[in-house]
Amino acid sequence: MSAPGVALPAAPAPPHAVSSAPLLASGAVGDAVSRPDFLALVLDLNLLAWAGAGDEARNGGEPADAAEGVGRRSQQGLALLKDAIDAVQVFVNAHGAMQHGNGLAVWAAGLGDCSLLFSSLTASASASLTGGASAARPAARGDSSTYAHFLEQDEAIVKGVQESIARFTSEFQKAGGVTTAPTGVVSAVAQALCHTNRLAPVHDPVAVDVNRSATAPSIAVPKPGAGGATDPRVRILVLSVSSDASAQYVPMMNSIFAAQKKGVTIDVLKILGADSVFLQQASHLTSGTYFRLRDPRGLLQTLLTMYLPSPSTRPFMNLPNQDEVDFRAACFCHRRIVDVGYVCSVCLSIFCSPRPSCFTCETSFPADTLARFRKQRAAMGAAEQEADDNAVSPQAGNGET
Repeated sequence: MSAPGVALPAAPAPPHAVSSAPLLASGAVGDAVSRPDFLALVLDLNLLAWAGAGDEARNGGEPADAAEGVGRRSQQGLALLKDAIDAVQVFVNAHGAMQHGNGLAVWAAGLGDCSLLFSSLTASASASLTGGASAARPAARGDSSTYAHFLEQDEAIVKGVQESIARFTSEFQKAGGVTTAPTGVVSAVAQALCHTNRLAPVHDPVAVDVNRSATAPSIAVPKPGAGGATDPRVRILVLSVSSDASAQYVPMMNSIFAAQKKGVTIDVLKILGADSVFLQQASHLTSGTYFRLRDPRGLLQTLLTMYLPSPSTRPFMNLPNQDEVDFRAACFCHRRIVDVGYVCSVCLSIFCSPRPSCFTCETSFPADTLARFRKQRAAMGAAEQEADDNAVSPQAGNGET
């Protein structure tokens, strides 16, 4: 009983029930927390690019002296590469520590070749065949505080990089120190798409948006059993130091289209060298992040702050945008990146100058159309190259495509 004349305080209103059903139904919370990520990492081990970058870093940003010994340049490049591999090891361990179900696969791309260094898919398969993960993993040697899984993948990456460098160096020496083979980054991306295709099918809202932008009428349809809490999101991260090879335009575009269809994000971190036209397009068309590193010493910080978070959290992050994307294509006749190209209306082959017929499908073009194109080309000041362009034989063109 209260004293007379003293008003009792009003009873507090019961708390309003907040339903999380709409939020969970949209997948904004449950999907982001429970679904793991599978990271396919591509390391560009072009020793020529690393050696040149090592010289520039030690010469205050100036190009390397041509009179310097090849051995000294190689040692400088290997030292810079070693620092990058150390940063990659910290990054992949952090990726595995973010969530227990996160997967990893690492490729090494050299001159004209690529190889798989480590994959959690094959490691899991080996562990299941041998009766457990402990049988497939080596025991931690000399450090009882090291997580066995991190030790396994670190040793596999370091050993694979050493073997790849030795193989690439041997092949380069056998070729007499001269090679025209492009870096196998595109091959590594294609292998990563095939490798991750073994995972459970994924129905991600991001994949739907990518498919809509790639082909407007089509929408990603979830397959039976897809979209569960254990289905991982797949993304590819390319650490690039090499320049573009115009001959890789077609396979790169095929990989981009395959990644779009599967909803795979392609991220690119340009560590050294000039911007890559094809990798810029790959990142833009798959809703990835392309970033050019200004100083190799900031590699670890960039990896942890930009590429460690899951793609599902990127809408809430302030990531750098690509202000300008170079969408130039490579011609099918000379494999040159062109500003203005001529496209066959039958097979969509691209040529750098007007031609009487298509090298690919042998379709003959109308004479009046060719005359109009040549007139426009002459007005643009490109007529002097047409004689050289027409010197390519149809057999060579068919062989390239």
